[in-house]
Amino acid sequence: MIFNGLSKSDLVVYNALADMLNGKPRQISAVQIATKTGYSHVTVRNSIKRLVSWDLIGRTTTAPGQPYEYELVKD
Repeated sequence: MIFNGLSKSDLVVYNALADMLNGKPRQISAVQIATKTGYSHVTVRNSIKRLVSWDLIGRTTTAPGQPYEYELVKD
């Protein structure tokens, strides 16, 4: 799926998350996403911040230092 205005890294991270989530919210670390995309964890974190701010993905955490639980935001 292509979203107008997303950078290449944002689109790759979004698609990787969509693939990893397989329709269900779950915990995924930035390192796991970085491994899947080939981007650094810093690039992944920056892309995720943008995707969250644009309401394309949601994320929650149970405690500091724990992986976030991600979900795709439905329209």
